[in-house]
Amino acid sequence: MNSFSVAIVSAEEEMFSGLAQKLFVSGVNGEMEVLAGHASLLTSLLPGPVWVIDELGQEIAFVILGGMLEVQPKVTIILADAAMRAS
Repeated sequence: MNSFSVAIVSAEEEMFSGLAQKLFVSGVNGEMEVLAGHASLLTSLLPGPVWVIDELGQEIAFVILGGMLEVQPKVTIILADAAMRAS
């Protein structure tokens, strides 16, 4: 499966940086799944869960309190208002 670079950052720290197979987020227009080769996109995110399926197929969960999602050809970035790792 193709992978792409993902970074999840907040004002306090970088929560995640690495390769992912999939990224699931809640945008203002609904739930989104981002895969490698996704069209460029800039959207606001709602507070809620974010799931990253890393390059090994492991699920990593976070909770954000809103923010922005930017999908570019080589990197996808979540700029979260605040973020924490879900347990």
